Amino acid sequence: MSVDLILVDTSAWIEFWKRPDSPVAEAVEELLREERVALAGVVVAEVLQGVKRREERDFIQAHFADLAFLEADRQDWTLTGWMLYSLRSKGINLPLTDALLAQLCLRHGVSLLSLDQHFDQIPELRRFRVRE
Repeated sequence: MSVDLILVDTSAWIEFWKRPDSPVAEAVEELLREERVALAGVVVAEVLQGVKRREERDFIQAHFADLAFLEADRQDWTLTGWMLYSLRSKGINLPLTDALLAQLCLRHGVSLLSLDQHFDQIPELRRFRVRE
């Protein structure tokens, strides 16, 4: 994968649709124009679970269809488990889904755009920061 890709987390997609004038939404819009957005299955599932109408579902699926996709393999799941183990041994608890997203970013060498601050607990993870 290209180091220029940015994995956009669910929190950033929600901001993109709910507050289109926000700095995060503007950053996502720019990344989309530059074809630098990456997705992961967890993000797709989380976004779709919040859909209220069929039209929203169709709109989201159409817009997600051509984006780069980071696939999790067996090694990603294993390394995610070890990451969670390591963090928990330091008193840090992260959701499994977020640890998997972090692992995908690490393996593919991409940055993560998320509003969730707990990702800062993973020192190796590169974060895409939005200027306020």
